[in-house]
Amino acid sequence: MPAAHDKASNLADNIIRTAEKYLGTPYRYGAKPGSGYFDCSLFTQTVFAENGIQLPRSSRQQSQVGTYVRWGEWEKGDLLFFWTRSTGEGNVGHVAIYAGDGKIIHTWGSPGVTYDRITDRTWRETYMGAKRVIR
Repeated sequence: MPAAHDKASNLADNIIRTAEKYLGTPYRYGAKPGSGYFDCSLFTQTVFAENGIQLPRSSRQQSQVGTYVRWGEWEKGDLLFFWTRSTGEGNVGHVAIYAGDGKIIHTWGSPGVTYDRITDRTWRETYMGAKRVIR
């Protein structure tokens, strides 16, 4: 079992490194691959694909894959889901990658791909759940 955990941990570290190479990439809702922009779900889809994990395109679809993770039990590379004003409370509208140490890496608005803290009021209050897709 430890070998499998080490493999997952290494993959998670690689996912965070991959995500970091996109820091500052501008946000655009409905961004297309190769456009030089990301929306939240294209960002996660791209980062995971570069590490051999295929995810569906939308945040809502991504919330349907993987294994449920309870609040605070996240591991690096877990997908965290949130509702937004546009989707309304109770409807997934945003996805982020848990980066460890209470941080998420994601994209929305300005400055594009960035780090935030999961304990920030916005993210804490709109949090809907998390999924683990790294095995």
